[in-house]
Amino acid sequence: MPVDLDTGALVQRSKRAAPLWRRVWDGFLDWKLAKTADPAFQAWAARTPLVRRLVRHHALFYRDMAVPVALLRGNTRPERADYWAYVAGGDVPEAEAAQYSRLMATSQAMVAAEVLGSGSLPNHGTVMDVGGGTGAFLTAALRATPGLKGILFDLPTVVEGAPKHLENAGLSERIQIAPGSFRTDALPKGADLISLIRVLYDHDDGVVRQILAAVFEALPSGGKVILSEPMSGGRHPSRSGDAYFGVYTLAMTTGRPRSPERHHALLEEAGFQRARLLPACQPHITRTITAVKPNILKAI
Repeated sequence: MPVDLDTGALVQRSKRAAPLWRRVWDGFLDWKLAKTADPAFQAWAARTPLVRRLVRHHALFYRDMAVPVALLRGNTRPERADYWAYVAGGDVPEAEAAQYSRLMATSQAMVAAEVLGSGSLPNHGTVMDVGGGTGAFLTAALRATPGLKGILFDLPTVVEGAPKHLENAGLSERIQIAPGSFRTDALPKGADLISLIRVLYDHDDGVVRQILAAVFEALPSGGKVILSEPMSGGRHPSRSGDAYFGVYTLAMTTGRPRSPERHHALLEEAGFQRARLLPACQPHITRTITAVKPNILKAI
């Protein structure tokens, strides 16, 4: 029998109970990390401090999840929907940009390790990281590959913190900072490879098409795009890609985790060829796809 729920009242009651919900979750995390014998979860647990910072990165998601039925039915306005102005293409206040950059820098350590382990980066040339924050991914990539140079592209208020970070990393001479928005500005040219690290799943298909078109235009013939982010399992849903990140983007009211097949289709639609899903050590964190811009002159 259907139950008529007063979701508004439930949301308010659950928000008041949020600290309890948080303590219960923290306790579960500690127990699960200690007790599980699952190899994948053990690999996840090996980076426990970093993972915990990611899972607990702010209280908004937990408040949005206080009544999951209300969230799934669309009966409540998630707080996360108004949190990240950059997703909606709005102006990003300096304090929000700094918080966003810290969160991205935290998450990029694991993602960068996965991408670098896939062997997808060349030994020489220039890589442009679009939506690269203050340069966490580029820092890892250039430290691991001395022959590479970098271009960092992100919103002006976001890249304000990049010079100090790059100077501390000793990479100021190897990375060019290019402020801009992929919604309104053309991407600078000069890169042999463009990376999209945890960028596309924040956005709906229309914006993703816009981003991929800009990447295609900026690359030379034979240039490569590499995208790495949480992905859906498609016909075989996964806990991390579909359950966690599916609900996460639902609370943002924009974007979604896509299956590798869907990414391949969007890349092909943008003009890319030879899309390839690379093997992953920790697919619950990120999966990586590469594709190539065809040689236009040869095609003619």
